[in-house]
Amino acid sequence: MSTLFSSFPHTCLLRFFAERVILDGKLIFSSRRSCYGSAAEGKKDRPGAFADGQVRAYRRIRGDHPDRDFYPYTASCTGLDARFVPREFQAGGRTKQNLASPGIRERIKEIDRERDRSRGSSLTWAVVSKSTAYPQYIGLDLEEAARLHGKDPYDTVFDIIRDSAESEGRYFTMCEEDVETVLRHPRAMVCTDSGVAVKGQISHPRLVASFPRVLGHYVRERGLVPLPEMIRRITALPAHVYGFPTKGVIREGYDADLCIFDADRIIDKADYGAPALRAEGLRYVIVGGKTAVEDSVFNGTRNGAVLSSFERS
Repeated sequence: MSTLFSSFPHTCLLRFFAERVILDGKLIFSSRRSCYGSAAEGKKDRPGAFADGQVRAYRRIRGDHPDRDFYPYTASCTGLDARFVPREFQAGGRTKQNLASPGIRERIKEIDRERDRSRGSSLTWAVVSKSTAYPQYIGLDLEEAARLHGKDPYDTVFDIIRDSAESEGRYFTMCEEDVETVLRHPRAMVCTDSGVAVKGQISHPRLVASFPRVLGHYVRERGLVPLPEMIRRITALPAHVYGFPTKGVIREGYDADLCIFDADRIIDKADYGAPALRAEGLRYVIVGGKTAVEDSVFNGTRNGAVLSSFERS
């Protein structure tokens, strides 16, 4: 069956990144909603309860619905400096200089150890996904990298950050039960939380696989959300939330941005070991009336446009 739709503290239970909040009684949403840290694991009821409580509180104050988006993975991904160097030691672009100072490095290490204390002394939950200085460490957790590097895991990651032009990590600190709880919430949208791949370099499967994974694994295989409802949450709902009046639905006069996939076959193939693998069951992506993707392969057609307006009634 083919389906066509219009496309478009560190140990804590909830973390919200407010990408856009307008406190005029019309709009509020949180982006990249995460549940992570050892204190969060297994507490699958609390994210939904918190979200519902947030909805009720906002309705009382503003009379509108807060929305949130998420990606369907238990590992996050960001720069190693963002995870292991507190902001006060990044100020003024002095990260590398501070890590070169034995005294400052020790202070940072103490802060990190205290913050990560609830996870124990091991840093196996942090995996190197990019390092221009130490490519041999890519795919290794920090305990494994430390054994090769000959230093403790914190000094190892500090050296990676100091010596690399670019470095990133994947952090396996979230809980699958909480991912499913958030996914079930009727105001939850799907996102990739990823930048554009440069020269084909992809550090996390969420960039290419978030939507196929939701449609194939969580909708078809797990049956957590009906297919029409999930399509609404990845098309019409985000178009409404972000204020794009000609996106998100198939209607005369709307932009011809369409995705055609096989609902019986759509599934993600990318994983942490091979984050760039193409999905199965993705037949066509049409942008502005022109076909840009055929059988999961980009054909070179560039017919998109920057969406800069933000209007919502």
